[in-house]
Amino acid sequence: MALEFVIIVALILVITLIFVATVYLETKSVNSKRLFLGLQDLGESVQSEILLAATSKSGYSRSFTLPSEVADTSYNISIQSNQLILTSGEYEVSFSIPSVVGGINKGSNRIANRGGVVYLN
Repeated sequence: MALEFVIIVALILVITLIFVATVYLETKSVNSKRLFLGLQDLGESVQSEILLAATSKSGYSRSFTLPSEVADTSYNISIQSNQLILTSGEYEVSFSIPSVVGGINKGSNRIANRGGVVYLN
C-alpha cells in the first residue's frame, strides 16, 4: 500500500512538472513573438514618419515619441546608411528609409523637412 502511494505521488509530480515546463515554454514563445512583432510595428511607424517628412513640402515639422521598451524589453534604434535598424535580444529588424540628417532616440523626437532635406532631432 505504501509503495502504491509513492508511485502515485511520483506520477503526479512528473505530470505536474511536464505541465509546468510546457506552460513555461509556451509563455516564452509568446513573449518572443510579442517582441518581434513590437519591433516590426515600431519600425514601420518610424519608417512612415520619415517617409511622410521626405515627401512633404519644405517647412514640414512634427514631433513624435518612441517608447523606452517594446513588449517590456529594452531595445536599440539607430539609422545607418539609409537603414532604420531596431535590435533587441536575438532580433534585428531593418527598414529602408530616405537619407536623413541626424539621429533618432527613444523618447521625444523632432522631424522636419527643410529645403527637401529630412532632419531628425
